[in-house]
Amino acid sequence: MDFVKKTMVGYKTADQEDATHVIFEKDEYDKKNLENFNMRNRINALERQLATEKQEYAEDLSREAARCKQRLQKMQEKLDQMTEEAAEQKRLQEGLKRICRERANAERGIRPKKKCMGYVEQRSRKRDKLWRTSIQTPYKTSLEADLVIKEITKDIQHSFKKEFWNEFRIADIWEDLKADFWMVEIETEFEWKAGWMK
Repeated sequence: MDFVKKTMVGYKTADQEDATHVIFEKDEYDKKNLENFNMRNRINALERQLATEKQEYAEDLSREAARCKQRLQKMQEKLDQMTEEAAEQKRLQEGLKRICRERANAERGIRPKKKCMGYVEQRSRKRDKLWRTSIQTPYKTSLEADLVIKEITKDIQHSFKKEFWNEFRIADIWEDLKADFWMVEIETEFEWKAGWMK
């Protein structure tokens, strides 16, 4: 292998830094050609392998995406079914609560039984700048106290504007065993007016 520099009259031997061309002997040239050929073949094989792997990976992703979509669709269908069932349960529960309230109102002689909420104020007194009002609820003692508190809270929210909700605090709850209804004591900063939750 010789380093040469191209001039006006041909090629002239030169240092590697000044050379413009390299001249190989035939066996060196054949060896380099074979190396280049092998390298091109290796690159082509790697490119084909890469293309195949990319195709397989894309197909795997596509299959997995289809499986995920199918699972998601099944989950959505189940969620829709559960939402419908929950709405039906809520509707039934509301109907049952209404019937229980109407029966409680009829039992205590509250008229009109279908329109009244069924709360009966027993007494109201002022203590330490706060008013405490004892109220008989329309909820039977067979219900759990936690459930009754939730229902009373909903009834307060239904009866009063939102800005007043924080003005009410359930101070106490107990069973009126004689009447078989839950009693509640509501604490407010203002005097309770009779009939507010009737």
